[in-house]
Amino acid sequence: MSILKVGSQHYRVFLHLGRDADGRQLRRSETVKGTRAEAERRERELRRALDTGTFVDPGAGTVGELMIRWLESIKDRKSERTYVRYEQMVRNQIVPDLGHIKLAQLRPLHIDAAEAKWVTTGNRKTRKRGPLSPQSLLHLHRCLHTAFERAVKWRLLAINPMDGVETPYVPRNEADFLLPDEAVRLLDAIRESEYELPILVGLYGGLRPSECLALPWRHLSIESREVRVVQAVHRVRNDRVTRWENVEIAGYRFAPTKTHRSMRPVGLPAELVEMLLVWKPQRGSRLARLARPRSDLHGQHRAAT
Repeated sequence: MSILKVGSQHYRVFLHLGRDADGRQLRRSETVKGTRAEAERRERELRRALDTGTFVDPGAGTVGELMIRWLESIKDRKSERTYVRYEQMVRNQIVPDLGHIKLAQLRPLHIDAAEAKWVTTGNRKTRKRGPLSPQSLLHLHRCLHTAFERAVKWRLLAINPMDGVETPYVPRNEADFLLPDEAVRLLDAIRESEYELPILVGLYGGLRPSECLALPWRHLSIESREVRVVQAVHRVRNDRVTRWENVEIAGYRFAPTKTHRSMRPVGLPAELVEMLLVWKPQRGSRLARLARPRSDLHGQHRAAT
């Protein structure tokens, strides 16, 4: 460090922060108003902060600049769906309400106020504003925590300010599922429609919609009467084109299931497997054209429920 007198009562303290990835010297400065003794005292404080790892770079920039830099750093390390979700949160909520604050001045109080605002105003892109769900607020909270944790590793922050912000509470809700009479009504509604077999596979196999829609024919085993769930389909940007089963699909992405435990074999009734075999050569046409009646399988489901 060094001190330079720049006025009758002003001194500039220079901080040497090492070198960047290209070998260029990193240097910051801070102006101190007062006597040289006060400037020397400030120099000792900064040196101690550097030695203890509690120094916050005054030239680190704003929260908005950090978020843009952080998004660039994770672009190739996160799934496309996760990255798009982070980018939306940064663009719609974080930058508009926190982006102008300098990292050196950021406090947990600023984040508390922003989260309180998000609860009431919701998403800026929705036509009708309303409160964010507790789960959406939790996603924002975790996004900020992850980004600021990276800033700590980059030595742009001394501590993660999210450590001083209470984690939003999310009530535990039971997963929705069809009751027996609802399942029967669904089967009646889809009879003879093009959606009948895909929905029957999801209904009998207990699959998520994203899993059911991503099932390729090669994962159907005739001998064991089961399908193997190994991937899911997710909504992404409209300009993202995926080629799947020799068909180009815009706005969707096929990827492995989120966890290893989600990869599993799922057994199907023999009647449903037979229907799939009849439908396969005619996929893309309406199931109403199939010769085999479906009353047996619907009746079986009623008996089972």
